[in-house]
Amino acid sequence: MNSSSSLDLDIDFAGVVTRDVGAVMAPAGFQYYRSGARSVIFQSDVAEIEVYRGLHSSEIGLYALCLNRPDRTFSLSELLLFWNHPDADTYRNFAAHDSQLILIGIQRLCVLLSDLLSLGMKFDQISCSGLLHQQRRLAQTMASSVRNEQARRAASVAWARKDYAGVILALTNVQGPLTVLELRKLEYARKQCPSPRSQ
Repeated sequence: MNSSSSLDLDIDFAGVVTRDVGAVMAPAGFQYYRSGARSVIFQSDVAEIEVYRGLHSSEIGLYALCLNRPDRTFSLSELLLFWNHPDADTYRNFAAHDSQLILIGIQRLCVLLSDLLSLGMKFDQISCSGLLHQQRRLAQTMASSVRNEQARRAASVAWARKDYAGVILALTNVQGPLTVLELRKLEYARKQCPSPRSQ
């Protein structure tokens, strides 16, 4: 028997979540909807919340969806950010590798959900639209960050090859401020590759 199987026998994850998370979410209109061995779904008139435990990662996490937009789910991190929870910037899903840690993770999740409810968490039309807008904005920020990282790598490769035109091209594609070192490299590269107007 592997450790994952024995872990499943040690604790009734769905039962504990149904009892503990259900008690926290009931005042907000959420009721038990359905469950499996590793997840429990609660539903209200306007939203669903699924609490899960990862199969391989052993993470305990949560997804929410607005019933008027069932194609979009929102992670606990996104909920914490949207409702300005103090832990929003540092939150990571709790990884639990034994029964005691699973219980601690569920209690931690209950505390966060209780905090969110006290901060006004609800899933009305305005909140769901705001969550969707935030999700799109975060995706754009992530895409921009990836593009900047790719441009910076391209600039480093071009610099190592003394391809100064490549350095200029790459660094001018970085969105946002350049570092002091990048500015110096760009200045040097421009001196090595003067524009046609300056020749």
